[in-house]
Amino acid sequence: MWGLKNKRRNAHFAVVATLGALGLSGCADSLTAVNERGGQRIRAQRATWDALQLDDYVFETRRLCFCGFVGWLEVTVAGDTVQQIVALEAEDASAISHYPTVDELFDILEDAVAQEAAQIEVTWHETMGYPESFFIDYSRNIADEELGHDIRLLSPAT
Repeated sequence: MWGLKNKRRNAHFAVVATLGALGLSGCADSLTAVNERGGQRIRAQRATWDALQLDDYVFETRRLCFCGFVGWLEVTVAGDTVQQIVALEAEDASAISHYPTVDELFDILEDAVAQEAAQIEVTWHETMGYPESFFIDYSRNIADEELGHDIRLLSPAT
């Protein structure tokens, strides 16, 4: 049990370190002490994303959590609906039946604000407005309920 606890703690530190490093570049926000300012920032970034009117796009992403598959995936969105999910690493992603669109990632962030999450860290894409990376700690007193996502190489579908 002790070994598993240390592995989880080390995995948690790796996730936090990765997110911390990502926060040093781009347009980063700490929405800690989640308040209306955090909600306003998310709505402003969503407006930037919405203005692009991208309903068909492809991006690479990975989920950062204490859950099943967390490797890099390529997600294809058409008509604002996920059409295809392909694992980019050797791990088997067949268990993944759904992955969020960019709009649904905004929904996750807005929901975290509504739930008054203990910590929300976000790095925004400077011109397109979508969250390139985020980390949510819903409760400082509960282990392993944290959630994060990384997004890279988003482009319109061809």
